Amino acid sequence: VFASWTKQSLPSGSTVVENPTRLAFVDEPSDTVANSTIVPEVTVAVMTADGGAFTTAGTSITLAIGNNPSTGALGGTITAATGANGMAAFTTVSINQPGVGYTLTASSPGLTPGTSAAFTVLAPPLLGAAQNFSLLG
Repeated sequence: VFASWTKQSLPSGSTVVENPTRLAFVDEPSDTVANSTIVPEVTVAVMTADGGAFTTAGTSITLAIGNNPSTGALGGTITAATGANGMAAFTTVSINQPGVGYTLTASSPGLTPGTSAAFTVLAPPLLGAAQNFSLLG
């Protein structure tokens, strides 16, 4: 008598493989003061073509100023790697010149860049005796 230990299995369904295609700002830059860290931190995610998150660690993302109304310079750490959630956090980013309508761009080789919403960089408040000075008399 012969008995088989192999039992026919049921189909397991289909597997969809998604590739990363673009970058998107998850936590947009907010209005800030010149030379101050943008708070809350700016976060960028790697996304798939259908808009889902691509959760993989180690993708290097670099920020730059997109629209630059006042010849500002970007300061702080401008390159970060994604964590296991597919997101990169930029915790020390700042811009040194006041202006209205700044945007940031996020780029990574092989991915479509992302552009942030516009934000404002305010002039720092005057300190000490300078705040009492007036040209009007």
